[in-house]
Amino acid sequence: MVYTDGLGNTSTVNNYTSGSAISVSPSTTSTYTLVSVTDADGCTATTSGSAVVAVNTTPSAPAGAADQSFCSGDNPTVADLDATGTSIQWYLTSSGGTPLTGSTALADGIHYYASQTLSGCESTSRLDVTATVADAPGTTGVTICSGGSGELAHRRLVVGRIKHKRAE
Repeated sequence: MVYTDGLGNTSTVNNYTSGSAISVSPSTTSTYTLVSVTDADGCTATTSGSAVVAVNTTPSAPAGAADQSFCSGDNPTVADLDATGTSIQWYLTSSGGTPLTGSTALADGIHYYASQTLSGCESTSRLDVTATVADAPGTTGVTICSGGSGELAHRRLVVGRIKHKRAE
């Protein structure tokens, strides 16, 4: 089989089997045109037919904040991560891997990687997001004997003042 690539180049595929795919790798959208086919007996027939191979640009990684914080009490999931792009997919790996479901729970300090898909092409670079899943601010109590003393401790440093009331 002989075909042209629309750029003036002619290619020959030897031992072509009818119905088989031909691998092409154009860098731009190209029209491939069938010129002739030679059968197993050596008989050549001119024929016509063409196919357009569209080449879409691979998109860049989606945009977003590299550090994203969540409160553990909100039970954050992958669906809570934020990235700007089209058809966002989240992964645990910077390349390859299996997309995470939106219901996957976020873990503190873990990197999550986002890709986007445009015109059927998924970005090969990914947005790297580190999730911070923090405990809600609060205090821990103590038990003391009558007349004794104790200290209240904060579980997390909070900006501002926290007032503690003394139990009567």
